[in-house]
Amino acid sequence: MVRMQELRRLGCAALLLIVASGASAMSLPARAISDSLRCVGPTRTTDPGAVMGRPFLWAAYQALDRDRSQLAGLGPLRHSAVLSAIAERHSVYMASIGSWSDGDPEGNILWRVHAAGLTSTYAGQNVVYANGNDIPSAIQTGERFFAAEANGGGPHWDNITNPNHHFVGMGLAVSGGPGNWTVFLTQVFSDQGGCSSAAGDMTTTAAVISSSIHIGAIVHPSVDALQLRTEPHGLVISTLQAQDRLQIMDLQENWAQVKRLSDNTFGWVYAPLLTST
Repeated sequence: MVRMQELRRLGCAALLLIVASGASAMSLPARAISDSLRCVGPTRTTDPGAVMGRPFLWAAYQALDRDRSQLAGLGPLRHSAVLSAIAERHSVYMASIGSWSDGDPEGNILWRVHAAGLTSTYAGQNVVYANGNDIPSAIQTGERFFAAEANGGGPHWDNITNPNHHFVGMGLAVSGGPGNWTVFLTQVFSDQGGCSSAAGDMTTTAAVISSSIHIGAIVHPSVDALQLRTEPHGLVISTLQAQDRLQIMDLQENWAQVKRLSDNTFGWVYAPLLTST
């Protein structure tokens, strides 16, 4: 029997910036999890608002990593494409009703994580919608609301710092236009982020990466048509050529978050395929 730990639901409004937010968390006794769950992998929506938001996911992950580091002394969580797909579908749902919602027609957060094929014991969800002059600033506004709980505690910060949460996935749905953007942001946390090895693990074991590949380094692909993704193992948003100059913004296991210097496009690439020569 699923046991829900109701942390508490929080909604608020703040002068055109933050409109509303919520958080939920669930846990399940490990022995109650079926080992026969099949990994179905991430199913991405084709919703135009979600497609528009994908190139800006870097800003959401960057804000989360910054707040965990500066406010809690914690390292970054591992990114999960499975959790991100769950988060994205929920953001699309919130955009469709024009409001934040912890609830989802597809079920509670732990049920949705299990339906995606993860045998998780813990799962949590943070949601917010916020406005801004541009999409990255709206995302930062939403994350600042979560971070405001760092001093006094709260359900969002509990999810962000929960020691049982090792993976995170984020989803965005975007509406509006220049000067008045609205973002519906969902963060999904869990103790697991990839499928079982038999079904194809969504995480990758460590590979050899050159010592010249470090944060701040200027590099370029060692191959043509290197895929630029929304996140590690995420959706392809562009392809890079060997002549493209890139700056490394972050590193996570075998993946590097890069900025293409010609147009300031951000994304994640497989780091062993980068070179500084």
